[in-house]
Amino acid sequence: MISEILVESTINLSEILTKSLRLFEIIDDQNLKIIEALHKLGPRNLMELSRVTGIPKSTLYNRVKRIRKTGISVEPLINVSKMGLKRFFVKIHTRPGKLATVYNIINNIPWRRIIVVSHEPYDMVFVKFYAPANNNSIIRRLLRRLQHIRLIKSYKIYETHEELYGLKLNSRYVNA
Repeated sequence: MISEILVESTINLSEILTKSLRLFEIIDDQNLKIIEALHKLGPRNLMELSRVTGIPKSTLYNRVKRIRKTGISVEPLINVSKMGLKRFFVKIHTRPGKLATVYNIINNIPWRRIIVVSHEPYDMVFVKFYAPANNNSIIRRLLRRLQHIRLIKSYKIYETHEELYGLKLNSRYVNA
């Protein structure tokens, strides 16, 4: 009962349902074809999508615009190994009162891809980096320096190999 009250007070479930339903309201055969093409091909220019889907460019433009208004975003998946980079995920436990400072330092690093902040159970910063494959100690050196100047308590670095955004896992490819 208490957990339901907490969920209801912090998350407006009806708002989530209303926003989610907007996506389903616009799904018809053509929009489904567009979404499937975007999923399969990734972001493409409208001419390419028009050719693949068989939908005229002007119609496609308006449909993509409506689809994006529902909250669907299309972003490229970067194959970092082909660019001479490695992908790292870092979990950082900041010292009390230092979260904003650590965030601002890391947010200005050019090889930082994504940064997320969490306050529970204590102040944490989660970061995805793309670092040069031949110089992957650069992240460790940065974090040691932040620890030395007492901005962070601890950190953990994970090298990640695959990004599986919205993919269906198949045991042929992933041993899980």
